[in-house]
Amino acid sequence: MFEPIANAWPDELQQLDPARFRIWSLHELATGIRVGANPSQLEAALLYRKRCVPAETVDCLQLLCWLHFNQCDRRAFAAAMASLRQLSPDRLEVRILTLVAWLWGDDLQAIAAAPSNLWRGEDQSVLLQLCRVAYLHKRGDLVAAQRHLETISVPLPLEGCLLQARLWAKQGKEQAALSLLRPLTARAPHHLRLFRQLLNHMIDGKDSDHVLSCAREALNRFGENPELLYHVTTLNLYQRHPGLARRSALLQQVSASVRPTPINLGNQVASYEVNGLANWLDQLLPFVFDTALVQEPQLQANLTMQYASIQSSRYRPHVEALVKALEALPGYSQVARSPLDLLGPPVSSAQKLDRPLRIAWVTGDCAYHPVARFLFGCLAASAQQRRHHHVVVSLVDNGKESMAPAFQSLGDVQVVDVASLSLNDRLQAIRDRRFDVALDLSGWTGGNYLAGFHARLAPVQINYLGYFASVGLPTMDYWLGDQTLFPEGHAEWATETLWRLPRPFLAWQPVDPLPEAATPVADPPSGPVRFGSFNHNRKLSDATLQLWARVLAAVPGSRLTLKAAADGDADTQRLLRRRMLRQGIDPERVDWLALAKGPVEHLRQYARIDIALDPIPNGGCTTTCEALWMGVPTVTLAGSHYVSRMSTAVLAGAGLPEWIAADGHSYVALAQRMAADVASLRANRAQWRQKLQASPLGDAADLMVHLEDAFSAMHAQVLSRV
Repeated sequence: MFEPIANAWPDELQQLDPARFRIWSLHELATGIRVGANPSQLEAALLYRKRCVPAETVDCLQLLCWLHFNQCDRRAFAAAMASLRQLSPDRLEVRILTLVAWLWGDDLQAIAAAPSNLWRGEDQSVLLQLCRVAYLHKRGDLVAAQRHLETISVPLPLEGCLLQARLWAKQGKEQAALSLLRPLTARAPHHLRLFRQLLNHMIDGKDSDHVLSCAREALNRFGENPELLYHVTTLNLYQRHPGLARRSALLQQVSASVRPTPINLGNQVASYEVNGLANWLDQLLPFVFDTALVQEPQLQANLTMQYASIQSSRYRPHVEALVKALEALPGYSQVARSPLDLLGPPVSSAQKLDRPLRIAWVTGDCAYHPVARFLFGCLAASAQQRRHHHVVVSLVDNGKESMAPAFQSLGDVQVVDVASLSLNDRLQAIRDRRFDVALDLSGWTGGNYLAGFHARLAPVQINYLGYFASVGLPTMDYWLGDQTLFPEGHAEWATETLWRLPRPFLAWQPVDPLPEAATPVADPPSGPVRFGSFNHNRKLSDATLQLWARVLAAVPGSRLTLKAAADGDADTQRLLRRRMLRQGIDPERVDWLALAKGPVEHLRQYARIDIALDPIPNGGCTTTCEALWMGVPTVTLAGSHYVSRMSTAVLAGAGLPEWIAADGHSYVALAQRMAADVASLRANRAQWRQKLQASPLGDAADLMVHLEDAFSAMHAQVLSRV
């Protein structure tokens, strides 16, 4: 009864008069479900008809199932299905709904074990055929799924288009999936599952041009539906709306307490962390850590990074458990390799050491991101001087924001894009290039490929630049830093061998087309002394706010400038104000800047700051370089871990050790002393860029010389061991 209507497009069906919903016929009720009429009215009419017309009980239950399925209400769907199976289990529509229920719950074993008559009439039922395609897709047999989908008569119904998009996305064809689904919202404007899937593809495909308008349209049509709150939280996190992200994550939790709605713990953890509330992570319940890696990989990676950012004692056991989970993944033992396996055909050590090494810079951030900017500056400064071959391996499709063209413009740097490949195909594609050294520039941050590094991509593997702790992999050979990051007596836990460069571990030497290369030093502010920080909100810990409260108290009349939130996110500022009051900061002494529209506008905002204050324990790095570049020195506190010594390394590398404090008391005294000379600071802002440029920190070509020396020495060490 429902199948002919289900195969029709909503815009092909007649719209119903909502005022007549109490007397709609079964056909009209089915049409109402398909076109997306008011679900409360539909449910009320179906329940009324079921009670008053016993002969239509099975039909009403079927339509209730479809209604609850379209609304993603698992509990109501399961209740209606239980009654339906008892009344008419062999009916075609009931068998279809049984398959839908199993597919919805990922119960592939039940489908595999079901008798063959479950599929009876498949050649005559488009819905049964689509169930077959969905089953093959969930089972991972993409070729068979695509073949079956192509046998269905065209034009495909909406559900067939959704399946096609999922198949394409699984093959890395996100743009094809988006091109298929975008125009369908006009034909099915009230189809919740269409909007939900479209948002998934837009977020995964980084479709920044359309995702916000699509999210707004979805919210206008469906309200804060539990099925959309995950996407809302994700988008708020991407837009730097931490207050709104926290709100939507909490709403999702509330919804899950009322009805069985899937929640994303990773998003919820992140929504607190980006509000500067990472300290409560140590209080998380045990079940969060017991969540299997394959179920919540984003959550586990986020937790790992967040524990490192607060120097938590839980970091080591969490990473060790995560590594064990990686090793327990199906097929891991078959793909794992040793350094000897990847060294290639046996030739003499002398021959190996004399030839240029093949270096892979593996990153999930080949966009306008600190890692890519540092790497690009280093490779650009050393063009035509390098003695090894360098390849940037991009793990994520960064779309129009990709810096791949900039790297390729250097001429002797290749870019290899493996974003669309499956994990195993990616592994083989990287190994096939026979790299001698692979540098991981992502750690446990988003888009990482630590599963591949654990299986081993190259004979020498290095943790460098993009992560602020040991990654904890026994297959990661070295952790590359310098004497300031790893001072004598450095006791931070690490599975890698520490490697100290005899110079700063990074370089800040912006070149075209990076916008900072052409941005002049910012003019100074006027009025009272202005402290400030452009570090991410996540770094504004309670300890940071307490320390800054002491600075403001020590310098009467001074002000604090913060970039707390993007436009439209008053929630973030409100939450931060409350925290400030608890830690002793008067919010009325704070100047709030909205996030800038672009990098040049962001840099120009340094005109609002005299002295930058580094947060603790998660200090700045790129932010400290940018501040110096724009004429603003930074006060930092030298911590005990890599994550709390990055600004220390930057300032030491720039020849500015006098801006480094040993403890909290010294930090406050240093800020007070420097603020007393604010007139000189304002009159000589250009000196900080000049000092940086004349220092080892500003010499990117020299950094590459030392990096290549290190790569050669590391490779020789591995050769000597094997």
